[in-house]
Amino acid sequence: MNTVTNKTNKPMKVPLPGGKVLRLAPGKSAPIVPKAAEFKPLLALVEAGEIELSDSARRASGGGAGGKSMRSSSERPGGIRHFGDR
Repeated sequence: MNTVTNKTNKPMKVPLPGGKVLRLAPGKSAPIVPKAAEFKPLLALVEAGEIELSDSARRASGGGAGGKSMRSSSERPGGIRHFGDR
């Protein structure tokens, strides 16, 4: 998965394949599919320096389940389930 980052001080619309548009606030980033990273209008914005394109797959460290433990409902803290109006 690739990531696109807005490097300008204004909100912008990033063109994507299929007539879609990604709206990015100043300094914000969003993931895009690899197919979109090869889209010519998007590459023109990269060359102009308005957006930055990075490959988030190489930054990821392959940490398994994402750091969240999988708990079943019987292992809830406190062990009490509340029902009805309160």
